[in-house]
Amino acid sequence: MGLVELRDIEIFLTLAEELHFGRTSERLHVSVARVSQAIKKQERAIGAELFARNSHSVRLTRLGEQLRDDLRHLHQGLTHSLERARLAARGKTGTLRVSLFPANIQELRRYFETFRARHPQWELRLRVSALPGSVRPATQRGGRHPGHLAAGRGARPNCGSAALRRAEDAGRGR
Repeated sequence: MGLVELRDIEIFLTLAEELHFGRTSERLHVSVARVSQAIKKQERAIGAELFARNSHSVRLTRLGEQLRDDLRHLHQGLTHSLERARLAARGKTGTLRVSLFPANIQELRRYFETFRARHPQWELRLRVSALPGSVRPATQRGGRHPGHLAAGRGARPNCGSAALRRAEDAGRGR
């Protein structure tokens, strides 16, 4: 079996999710022909069809389902490792992800600016969560609450509420 490129794996996994060549090509910003070529190349390398397709539908074969299940976790790990390497190249040793509600973004801005100033080695990623009425139970999201603070690997910065209050006080000159 020849080398399979990371992009070809992304194409396979996206098609396995979308089950539509057009949506896959739109989502990945490639041509439908590129999607088709990547899948045919993988099928030739494996020696069997991964998708049963006709002019009206696309579905995974049993082999395609097995490959999707095997590749999904490997692809996530590879993507995560490459992202960590990119961050490290920029001097970032970890990532702090914060989910918040649209209503409190501006009032929390000074905390985020203080965090960035005090911890330049950390990447800060903010994500706006759904409004409370549309929030799914935490167990459906891997046990995380929408306001959960999650830090990447390595030493974790002091980001508790007391630290945020101290950051606010420092911002006011206290």
